[in-house]
Amino acid sequence: MLSNYRHKKAYTWKDTGANVYLMFLNACIDLFVRSGYLLVLNYFFHYQVFSFTNTVAYWIILIVLEDFLYYWLHRFDHEVRLFWAVHVTHHSSPQLNFSVGFRSSVFQPLYRFIYFIPLALLGFKPLDIVLIYSATQIWGIFVHTELINCRRISADKIWSYKTHSKRNATQYRLSRVEQYSQRCFAN
Repeated sequence: MLSNYRHKKAYTWKDTGANVYLMFLNACIDLFVRSGYLLVLNYFFHYQVFSFTNTVAYWIILIVLEDFLYYWLHRFDHEVRLFWAVHVTHHSSPQLNFSVGFRSSVFQPLYRFIYFIPLALLGFKPLDIVLIYSATQIWGIFVHTELINCRRISADKIWSYKTHSKRNATQYRLSRVEQYSQRCFAN
């Protein structure tokens, strides 16, 4: 509605429909395999190295480490051709709007949990890992728009020595063009 109010053509029915369809496929596959990867994470949780007693420290460390591991997941999605073949659908939209945030990589749920096994080994509960992952993915939807200038410090600035800039919609569009040389891997 805001894009119509501002007379911007940020959405098309075809592109938005494709985004919602891909999100639906991703959600179905994710729900289908979620019990499997929760069992895997739970298996590794039984071999935990640490046991947290401070609840605040637990959640802060979990958020930071999940962001760090997601950074590597997303980076490998761009740099490893097999994973790029799965991830490229997310970057295939000619638009940059909220619905693009829903344009998910359909088959990513089949392997993304592997990146979070270290969290279970460190003593983080599998359901907490899934909760924090879901929260960061919801935030990711908001950086997929031209209407709001979502400037924030990217995880690249924290986790990568290559980037010294802030993440915004323009940089995201450029990353979609650059594909393999993409440097903004934060959500």
